[in-house]
Amino acid sequence: MYLKEGFANIQVGEPRIDLSKDNKKIEITLVIEEGVRFKIADVTYEGYEHVELDRLKQATKLNTGDWFNVETYQEDVKRITAAFTTKGYAYANVEPQTVFKNDSQTVSINYKVEENQLVYINRINIRGNTKSRDRVIRREFDITEGDLYSSSLIAASKSHMEFTDYFSEVRVSETPVASDKVNLDVDVKDKMTGMFSVGAGYSTIDQLIGMVSITQKNLFGKGYELTTKGEF
Repeated sequence: MYLKEGFANIQVGEPRIDLSKDNKKIEITLVIEEGVRFKIADVTYEGYEHVELDRLKQATKLNTGDWFNVETYQEDVKRITAAFTTKGYAYANVEPQTVFKNDSQTVSINYKVEENQLVYINRINIRGNTKSRDRVIRREFDITEGDLYSSSLIAASKSHMEFTDYFSEVRVSETPVASDKVNLDVDVKDKMTGMFSVGAGYSTIDQLIGMVSITQKNLFGKGYELTTKGEF
């Protein structure tokens, strides 16, 4: 809690435990040294070339004047990294550097970027599908073999596959095959996609009424949906 409110040097000592006179209760005392509360003095970036400065600023949520928040700080590193991995720099590395000044109670943050080289998709390997056809899975991908690497498109493709509701598990991993190429390994587990329902009732006019319905959401593993319904 303290680290998210700017207290970067917070120290919590060992709890002190005191027993009551009747030996039925204990009192726990936590000794806290809050230290200095820090605000952001400035945020800078270096080493970037292929991502605009405005895009990096947009990805950074900690700005000048904000209280230093270690959780947001860590998320900013991920967001800045994603700004590069989305544009093909799969091995981009962002190294944050901080300078805390106790006298002014401020912290300066510098994000040092190593873009490294562009990476392309070599192959997309589909594994584990015992029912669904490969093309049913591939058509959910926003990225194809030969395309420039994009972490956002890969994440979106995984979400598309999960949204089909054909699989109980979807995992996408990356295997480097060259300095500028990676394979995407897609591991899925097909799940039961059929549904059978029965309903019945009674009315004074029609007397016994009923309904039977059968639905298959992934017919023959081709991604077709078929519903058959009968009423009597």
